[in-house]
Amino acid sequence: MREKKGNYNKPIHPPKFLPKDGHFVLIFPYQSFRVKEDKVILTLGRNFAKKFGVMHLEIPLPKNIKGHRIKEVRILPKYNALWFEVEYVYEVQSEKKDLDHSKYLAIDLGVDNFATCVETIGTAFIIEGRWLKSFNRWWNKEKA
Repeated sequence: MREKKGNYNKPIHPPKFLPKDGHFVLIFPYQSFRVKEDKVILTLGRNFAKKFGVMHLEIPLPKNIKGHRIKEVRILPKYNALWFEVEYVYEVQSEKKDLDHSKYLAIDLGVDNFATCVETIGTAFIIEGRWLKSFNRWWNKEKA
């Protein structure tokens, strides 16, 4: 048996496991579901059907998603899986806009001011960022 030299120089990280009381995000790619009228029908699989007696899960489709090609359905557990949130990943056709390419906006991100912005037409404005800094400080204090 050949011995390997230890010349791996990239940083390594331990695996990130799900917490003991954690829940997975359930993802259904487009091959695992079908859209029928105003419902999404999720296929759960034969083993699930044998164990729980349910082959399909039907979820009503929101009105704003009808007519779009859905790529993926995600089911997110919320508040320790007391309820679930359903996300839809779908394609939207981009709209053509008539833009004036002679006008620009320059944005300078800062520390005390979140952003300082200047337009080519001469207007300028500042977005204050002290509240964001304060919130960040509070968040770091809570995490510590």
